[in-house]
Amino acid sequence: MNYFIIKFIEFTLRNIINSITIILSFLMNMNKTIITIMLAFVVTAGWAQENTDLPEDWKSVTYEADEVLPDAIFHKGVAKVNFQFINDKPMPGESVEVTDFFKPFGVSIYYPCGFSVPINDDGKATLEIPLSLVRSVLVNIKSSAIPLLLCPGEEISCLLEMNGPQCKAVAFKGKYARTNLEMARWFNQSFDDNEAEETLYQLLLASKTSDERRKALVSYRDMKISKINKSDCTSATKALQRMDVEDRYLEWLCAFGARYTSELIGHGDLEMSDNFDFEKTIKTNDSLLVVENPINEYFEGAYAKYAPCADLMWHHLLAPEYYKAPDGTYNRLNAEIVAVQCAVSGMTEVETGQIPNEYFSPDTYTYKECAEALRNHQQELAQKAQGKTDGKTTFCLIYGDESPEDVLTDILDRYKGKIVFMDFWGTSCIPCLKAQPEIEKLAKEMPDDVQFIDLACTQSKMEKWGELTTHMSSHHFYLTHEQFWGIIKKHHFDMIPTYLIFNKQGKLTYSTMGFPGADVIKEEFLKCTE
Repeated sequence: MNYFIIKFIEFTLRNIINSITIILSFLMNMNKTIITIMLAFVVTAGWAQENTDLPEDWKSVTYEADEVLPDAIFHKGVAKVNFQFINDKPMPGESVEVTDFFKPFGVSIYYPCGFSVPINDDGKATLEIPLSLVRSVLVNIKSSAIPLLLCPGEEISCLLEMNGPQCKAVAFKGKYARTNLEMARWFNQSFDDNEAEETLYQLLLASKTSDERRKALVSYRDMKISKINKSDCTSATKALQRMDVEDRYLEWLCAFGARYTSELIGHGDLEMSDNFDFEKTIKTNDSLLVVENPINEYFEGAYAKYAPCADLMWHHLLAPEYYKAPDGTYNRLNAEIVAVQCAVSGMTEVETGQIPNEYFSPDTYTYKECAEALRNHQQELAQKAQGKTDGKTTFCLIYGDESPEDVLTDILDRYKGKIVFMDFWGTSCIPCLKAQPEIEKLAKEMPDDVQFIDLACTQSKMEKWGELTTHMSSHHFYLTHEQFWGIIKKHHFDMIPTYLIFNKQGKLTYSTMGFPGADVIKEEFLKCTE
C-alpha cells in the first residue's frame, strides 16, 4: 500500500478516535459516572502524593524530586510490573497485554497482542517483560493504553482505577515511579491538545508559500516543546515528551500531503465525493511543502541520544530516518541497534542498501553492548549450524578464526581437480532465489568434475537456510558475515548474488554479479577444460 495512503489512514483514525473519546467523556460526565480523583502534590525532600481514596498501603507513596532518562546502556534483565485495580472488578477473561509493536532488543521474538497476562479475581496481575535496556513500553488494559518506562531487573507497581471501559493509572511505586505517573497522564492528554493543533491548522491554511508552511510547523514544534520545558515534570518525562513532539514534527515534514489532507477533511474544508481520489489529493498537497533534509533538524540532538528508550523508535525500527541522515552520516548507536535487530530477525537490510555491511560485523562496533548482542547471536547460530553439518555436503564454518582468504583456500582445497562454481546468495535475496531453479537444472546436467557450491552467511536466517538447502543438490557452506563478504569484496563486488568459477587448478576464470544465464555459465565451463 502507498506510504502516503497508510499515513492518511493513520491520521484519520487518530482523529476519529479522538472524537469518540470526547463524545464518550461528555456522555459519561452527563451521567455522573466518572469519579474524579484530586491529587495534591507536595515537593519537599521528594514528590509526595496524598489521596484519601487510595488503599492504605498506597497512601504514603512518595516520589523523587526528579528522575533522569539514562543513556541507552544495555543490560539484560526482566522488568516486573505488578498491577492492582480499584473501584471495579475486571470481567472474566480480561487481561493486561503488550502492544503488537513490542520487541526486546537482541531477540528475534515479537511479543504480539497474545503476549498478555490475565487479571485475577482479586484485581491484580503481574506482567514480566524481557528487556535489554531502559525503554518505554505501551500496554493495553481494557480500552485504554498506558505507557510504562521500565528498567531491566527492576520491579514496579501500578495502581489503576477502572471505570467501565476506561482505565487510568493513579499511582506508581518503584523505579521511575513519578515519570510513569506523569507519562500516563500526559499520554491521554496529548490527544486532546486541541489548542496547539488548531493553531497549526489555521497557520497552514493561511500560508501561501512553502516557506510559510515550514515556519508554521517550526512554530508548532517550538510551542509544544516550550510548554514541555516549562512544566514541573521530571527530566525523563520531558525527554520522552520532546521525542514525541519531534516525531510528530518529522511526520509532518516527511508526509505533509497525508497529514494536511487528513486535517482538511477533519475540519470539513475538503469534501469527499464518490469519485474522490485520495492518492492524487495527497500528492497535490504534498507539493505544498518542499523540504530537502528534514531529518537533520534533530538528528544529532537529544533524540539521537535517548531514542532507544522511547517506544516510538521501536514502532519504526527499520525506518532509515531513525539512524541515517540525508547527507549519508549515521547515528552510530541507533544504526548498530537496527543492524543487530535485522541480524537477529534474519532480515538482510544490507541487501537493500539501508545499512552498510560494517554494521553486521561486531568487531567494528562502537558500543560494546551492541557488539556483545551480535556476537551472542552468532554464537547461537554456530551451535545450531554445527548440528546441520554432515561433513559431506553441508559445512558450517561459522564463528571460526579463519580469514576470508583462508576460508576460500580451504574450500578450493576440498575440491582439487574439479571445476568449482560458487554461488554467494541469501535467503531473503529475491534475485538469488529466482536464479536457483536454473542453477539446479544446470548442476544436474554437468559431469562429475564440475562441483556446484552455494555459500550463505549469518545474515540468512538459519531455519530458512536449512529449509531451502534440503532441496538443492549443491554443497552448502554457512559462513560468518566477515568471511562471506570478505570473499565477495576480494573480487570487487559488494552485492549478491555473486558468482565465481575456478578451474581445476584453483585459478579464478570468471566472476559476475547477478545471474548471467545458463548458456553463459556453460561457455565458461568449456573454457576451463580447454
